[in-house]
Amino acid sequence: MSDDAPTPSLLPVNSSALERALDIGFARLLERIDPPFPELMNPTATPVAFLPYLAADRGVNEWSTAAPEAEKRLTVELAWPTARQAGTRKALENAAKGLQLIPEIRAWHEQIPVGPPYSFPSGLLPNSLTAKKSTPVSTGVWPTPRASATP
Repeated sequence: MSDDAPTPSLLPVNSSALERALDIGFARLLERIDPPFPELMNPTATPVAFLPYLAADRGVNEWSTAAPEAEKRLTVELAWPTARQAGTRKALENAAKGLQLIPEIRAWHEQIPVGPPYSFPSGLLPNSLTAKKSTPVSTGVWPTPRASATP
């Protein structure tokens, strides 16, 4: 059991022979284990049982245990891009994609005729993979905070 190469240890110099033997034995056991962290931190490769923990790590606020596995994985995958772009059109699109919906968002100046200043109509269509009909799920016009602010 003696190797020529010394094993790195955190034990103090005055440790007993039993403590050193246990340290070497546990180090050899740990060397046999492949670290699971790269797979656990990847939403596409992590086991389904670990998805809620990965979602919590990435700051997902809304989590449904009844959601399909593909929706959960996509929600976790898009959590950081959505948080980085909070308050923008891209964040709304990412959030809708995480729910497997197709967003339809137009700014007030892109509408024909031009809509109320600093507002945007928004609609969500079901993804063609999840639904056969293309009926709107939700529509509405929401003013942005600038529209309600008085000069």
